[in-house]
Amino acid sequence: MSFIFRRLFSSTPSAANMAVTKQQVQSIIDENAVVVFSKSYCPYCRATKSTLDELNAEYKVIELDQVRASPSPIAPWQRKKKLTPIPADGAEIQDVLESISGQRTVPNSYISQKHIGGNSDIQGLLKGNKLENLLKEANAIKA
Repeated sequence: MSFIFRRLFSSTPSAANMAVTKQQVQSIIDENAVVVFSKSYCPYCRATKSTLDELNAEYKVIELDQVRASPSPIAPWQRKKKLTPIPADGAEIQDVLESISGQRTVPNSYISQKHIGGNSDIQGLLKGNKLENLLKEANAIKA
C-alpha cells in the first residue's frame, strides 16, 4: 500500500537527481568494506546488524527511513565522509539499489563491494561458516 501511495502522491525524481543518487550510493558501496542499507524498524535489518555486531565487524549503516531528500544540510550518516548530500529520500535510494543489485528490499548488504543480499543471505553465510572469513578478508574484523 505504501508503494502505491508513494507512487501516486510523491514527485518523481529527475533523471539528473537519480544519476547523482546512483553515483553517491555507488561511492558509499565502493568506499566501505561492509555496508548495510537498512530501515531502523525492520526486524530483518536488526537481525543482520546484530549478527555483524556479534562478530565485532565494522560496517556502515544507511537507515533509509531516516534519509530525507534535501540538497542540504548534510545527512548525519554523511558527516564523517563529508560526502555531497544525496538529493534523494530512502525510497529513491531503494530504487537505485534495485538498479544496482536487482534487490529493492532491506536489509541490502554489501561486503567488499559485492552484493550479498538480505538477512537470509547473511544468516546462510553465518551458518555455513563463511561470513566471518568474508568479513576478515574485507578487513572489517581485525584478526
